[in-house]
Amino acid sequence: MLVRMLYTVAMLPLQAAATSAGTLIGLAEASTRATVATVRPRPGIPEGPPGLPASVLAAAANSLGAGVAVAGRALRLPALPASMPALVIAIDYQPQLRRALENRLGTQSTETLLALAGAASYTLSLAPGSLAVNAAVHIFRALELQAAQAVWRKRDVACETLPPPVTRPRPLPPGPVERYCDRSALAQAAATGVVGAAGGVDAAAAAVMVTAPKAARYCREVFAAALGRALAREHGVLTLNRDALRRLDRVDAVVFEPETLQDNGSHDPLAAALLDEARSAGVEVIALDTDDLGELRPRFDELKPAAGESAFVNAITELQAEGRTVAAVTTASSGALAAADIAIALQPNAGPTSPHAHLVAPDLLGVWRILHAVRPARQASRRGVELAAAASLLGALLMVPGVRGRGPGPITAGAGAAVWSGYRHACRVLHDGVPSGEVMHEWHAMSADQVRTLLPAPGDSDVPAQRKKAPRRPLSGMAAAVRHELADPLTPVLAVGATASAILGSPVDAILVGSVLTGNAVLAATQRLRAERLLRRLLAVQRPPARIRIGSSCRTVSSDAIRPGHVIAVYPGEVVPADARLLEATDLEVDESALTGESLPVEKSVGATPGAPLADRACMIHAGTTVVAGAAVGVVTEVGNRTQVHRAAALGSTAHDPGDVGLQHQLRDLTNRAWPASVAGGTLVGLLGLLKRDGLRSAVGSAVAVSVAAVPEGLPLVATLAQQASARRLTEFGALVRSSPAVEALGRVDVVCFDKTGTLSMNRLQLAEVIPQKSSSRADVIRSAGWATPPANGDGHEHATDAAVAEVAADHGVGSDGRSAVLPFRSGRPYSAALVGRHVYVKGAPEAVMAACSGDRRRIRATVKDMAAQGLRVLAVAGRELTEEQATNCRDAAVLETYCAEELSVVGFVGLADTPRPEAADLLTALAERDIDTRIITGDHPVTAAAIAQEMGLSVEPADVITGTDWEALSRRDQEKAVGAHVVFARMSPEHKVQIVETLERSGRVCAMVGDGANDAAAIRAASIGVGVVAAGSDPARTAADVMLTDGRITALLDAVDEGRQLWRRVQAAVSVLLGGNAGEILFAVLGTGMTGRSPLSTRQLLVVNLLTDALPAAALAVSAPTESVSAAGRGPDQAALWRTVGLRGVTTALAATAAWWLARLTGRRRRASTVGLVALVAAQLGQTLLDSHGPLVVATAAGSLVALGALISTPVLSQLLGNTPLGPVGWAQALAPAAAAVLVAGLMGRRQPCPT
Repeated sequence: MLVRMLYTVAMLPLQAAATSAGTLIGLAEASTRATVATVRPRPGIPEGPPGLPASVLAAAANSLGAGVAVAGRALRLPALPASMPALVIAIDYQPQLRRALENRLGTQSTETLLALAGAASYTLSLAPGSLAVNAAVHIFRALELQAAQAVWRKRDVACETLPPPVTRPRPLPPGPVERYCDRSALAQAAATGVVGAAGGVDAAAAAVMVTAPKAARYCREVFAAALGRALAREHGVLTLNRDALRRLDRVDAVVFEPETLQDNGSHDPLAAALLDEARSAGVEVIALDTDDLGELRPRFDELKPAAGESAFVNAITELQAEGRTVAAVTTASSGALAAADIAIALQPNAGPTSPHAHLVAPDLLGVWRILHAVRPARQASRRGVELAAAASLLGALLMVPGVRGRGPGPITAGAGAAVWSGYRHACRVLHDGVPSGEVMHEWHAMSADQVRTLLPAPGDSDVPAQRKKAPRRPLSGMAAAVRHELADPLTPVLAVGATASAILGSPVDAILVGSVLTGNAVLAATQRLRAERLLRRLLAVQRPPARIRIGSSCRTVSSDAIRPGHVIAVYPGEVVPADARLLEATDLEVDESALTGESLPVEKSVGATPGAPLADRACMIHAGTTVVAGAAVGVVTEVGNRTQVHRAAALGSTAHDPGDVGLQHQLRDLTNRAWPASVAGGTLVGLLGLLKRDGLRSAVGSAVAVSVAAVPEGLPLVATLAQQASARRLTEFGALVRSSPAVEALGRVDVVCFDKTGTLSMNRLQLAEVIPQKSSSRADVIRSAGWATPPANGDGHEHATDAAVAEVAADHGVGSDGRSAVLPFRSGRPYSAALVGRHVYVKGAPEAVMAACSGDRRRIRATVKDMAAQGLRVLAVAGRELTEEQATNCRDAAVLETYCAEELSVVGFVGLADTPRPEAADLLTALAERDIDTRIITGDHPVTAAAIAQEMGLSVEPADVITGTDWEALSRRDQEKAVGAHVVFARMSPEHKVQIVETLERSGRVCAMVGDGANDAAAIRAASIGVGVVAAGSDPARTAADVMLTDGRITALLDAVDEGRQLWRRVQAAVSVLLGGNAGEILFAVLGTGMTGRSPLSTRQLLVVNLLTDALPAAALAVSAPTESVSAAGRGPDQAALWRTVGLRGVTTALAATAAWWLARLTGRRRRASTVGLVALVAAQLGQTLLDSHGPLVVATAAGSLVALGALISTPVLSQLLGNTPLGPVGWAQALAPAAAAVLVAGLMGRRQPCPT
């Protein structure tokens, strides 16, 4: 009876596992029956994607095995050795062994055989964890294939003889998983041989299992499987080649066939969103240059010639020859599908499906989702590699004799974490909202009635009521920000080191490193949230309201509330809230500099402008532009992200990779260089311990302790504190840092690109030139123009030209009184006039004024042409004398207008131009003194741009200016030459600005882009560091920028650059403290172990050293305020000086500590000698830190650290806990004398570079 009960209990988990497996098999069979019932089988045509039965079988075997293993462990049944699966793992992860098996059995059969063999071996060794993880992976695969089968049945997959595949010009570049697996295979072979020779077969088998990169493979596999299933179920995407989804992590170029972006002769509504998504993934977007591209043309990085039928295939193979991994999106080009690395066919559900395709999408939404997964695929692969490396390291530690645990355990845990991570990455892709379709209408080419027909008024009910803002959740926002900061590259290294310390019996180290990591993330997250909060306030203050017409009344609402079809009214001084087609316009002038770069106000009218470029669409007003004069009524055509302002901001490539900017990136490079030395030092300590016949566990523990101690866990904290302190200081200068790493990038900038209008200039007209005629003088022309200007109305003049003339005329005695009659500028009357006494003064458009004048018309036209060629806005000034009777009659405006139409005499001409900022010339000079080049990029006229540049002290002639047309005619190589040889670029569109910035970056320059308008936003994002100047209507520039000049004072850029350079000098001193101190600790440990066979300092004592001499003094150096100018300082870290300082500091510190420790060993016990060595080590490092800086904070930190050390040593309980013993006067003398000698030697050698603190 007892045996039967035990048998029943043992069979329960088996029955559950069998039920689970049966469910999977039933799922596949049900799917097959359903599809077979509706689709007639076709001879020779496969009925579904291969591999589904095998995946179901593997999932069932592993599920069943997991049940058996759980039951076996519950019943304490004997198990075969845990190393039994090693043979299967070796075949699976050794490329040569697996390739040999695949050549014999085929890929699918090999996969099935290895899965079943693995399930059997894990079952017999009673390893339920490994079986459960493997079962999960196979279940994901089965679900992917089952979903693909359902789509497969709906399509007519053509069965034809395939032509041979297009030969790739060079092998497919390996992805991150492939590179790691190749390295792991070598490590596996080496470890198996070495460990097997020393420990026998079981140890060799354990080494095979510990070095298996399961996590790397599983994370990507589960991500791709979950993604493939969702693509099939939600978007009807057919996966013909499962490997395509596994290659998403290495795609860096996508080529589009133009026809795929079309829908019934026009652009597909999702076309623009699709291209923007590809850009956001960091993928180069390429297409064949055809007329079908239309307005989508600026969204491509490169256009290939469309000559010949093989043009598409040639474009793909050229990219592959450059080492790129290419995805192709096409409709029916079999050759392109056969050539591409990931072939995406866009085909509707009806009709045959080409077997050349890897993925078949029924619409662009499916293609969008595929491209949307590219960036998460890279992240999933990187995370899998990190988990695999960490698992192997921890597994190797558990193989050390005397350490509790099993070596393969971390591999299983890492694989399980990888399964979860891959699934979560896929879920993020699928949970992101899909873009809304964007139908591109050429509203400017339509009449007002046509636009009203297409966009009927929404009505009052469609205006959203003002809703209360949902309360912000500070805790969730902080948690998200902390998670973002914990993605720092140093985090995995420090986390693995902390875990290793905990495994070897030093949990205090793990707690410390965890505290440092969390504290660093919280500080950085606080800075980010603070900057974002300030930005939201700025945007909220400057978000324009909207005045909409509903019937005969007007209603003011938030700009977020308006919809296409609403009729809006705008008046002088207001920011246009949305794109709109004009219905009515009265004397309307609009400042469009934020959108087009044009510095002069643009006149608007109601007539359609078919075929006109953006800057010449007179019948349109655009969001973010400002009404200068007049009033208008228009129907809203686009709102939000569809406006021209946001389209301009979305042009060009995406933002630079944040991983390439910031101290974390630079310090990661330093850590990568120092890490091998740290590991070598720890290994040497372990080997010396073994040679001195210390125990294996003790030797490994010492080696790990030294290696972990050598990891500069203070680096993230130093980087965060330094950048945060710099960001706070810059706030005082009017520069708001949105992202702390931006400060470091400012210190390395070597070229600054400026937008002209609104950045180097004030976007305000000034009287630039006066040309008198006949006997008139310059003063006569100014006074005449001033009298012809209507007096100010309220706060100022309606027209910018009137304001510019009146400002200069006031200095010549022209006031607001004295005019008997006034004719202001209005639509249909391109001039203004006034009657003063018996004299009529007129100023206006030259062609209108000259029509009423007599004289040499040819000479006058030449003068006007010459002034216009200089980029000036030309106004003609004329006048005539009236009789008393005529003057009396002219008090009637209608009569005055008739006298302005004839018998006028030309007085002269005035030329108006943009006003340079007074501080701009000094700024460019100061940048040149700092060895920083400048480039001016503007949408303005070339002559105007050259004139502004000359006023700022640059020796530029109009012939030296590169225009947008010139730029487009240059080859890629010539463009690289042009950005190096030319300073001023004019008539540049937003995409041209992006290309210039990208070309500078591609040439190896560290580029900053400074701008204030939406036409600058894309270039601001493309630069290494983006700087936005706060101005009305420049939301996209502010949201794209890393640093914002909040008060519009561009000289704050100098403060930012100096702070960035100062930051590097301080951080270099701090890094020398961290790395130099760690080098001293390693060398001291090596010397001490070589003498006695055991490290002089324990793990806890090394912890004290890191805390007292590394983290705190380094942090003090990093955050101290500068006290001297660094305008001539170099950019970035001085690598040679840094490593020289680290080396010398490490040597002097180690020699001082070794001498003190050896003296103490001769006169006392081991614990006392260890304490003396600890004091000498700390004192030598603190003394050398004081050589770096005499700043109050540094001195106070050093003194406090020394006092704290004395307290720790002298307090009985703490002293015993740390492995110390209280010292007497002799002991302190033995410690401090060598430390003082080391500091003296360091000072005499003159190797210190003082930090200005």
